[in-house]
Amino acid sequence: MLDALHLVAQIRSDLKPLETRITDHAYLKALEENRVHRDSLKVFVGQQHHIISSDLRSIALILSRQGMLPSRRFLINVLQGEAAALEALHTFTVDPAKIEANYVNGVLTIELPKRVEAKPKQIKVNVSKTLKAA
Repeated sequence: MLDALHLVAQIRSDLKPLETRITDHAYLKALEENRVHRDSLKVFVGQQHHIISSDLRSIALILSRQGMLPSRRFLINVLQGEAAALEALHTFTVDPAKIEANYVNGVLTIELPKRVEAKPKQIKVNVSKTLKAA
């Protein structure tokens, strides 16, 4: 158990410079200062759609080629996670007036309004009483 604790401490130490680079990034500072236009976040959602779709294809390809390795269960879990992310992304619409983004303690949270589900609409079809044979 001590080895695991030491490993976690070492990883945290090794990642500290990267964490600093991320938290000090100019984009995050612009978010904090409300200098990022809401329309820019619309582009972000579109990019995420393409990234997740690409990840799904890549992971599925790896799984199809290496599916019998001990990592099979891990790859299946990753594939399911990416599929769930894409499904969740599809449940949102981007209304720039309703997007909210917050950056707190190094965590960027973007809230997108859920899409209003279309209600079924019945359409009356008028059928002529006289039918002509073709």
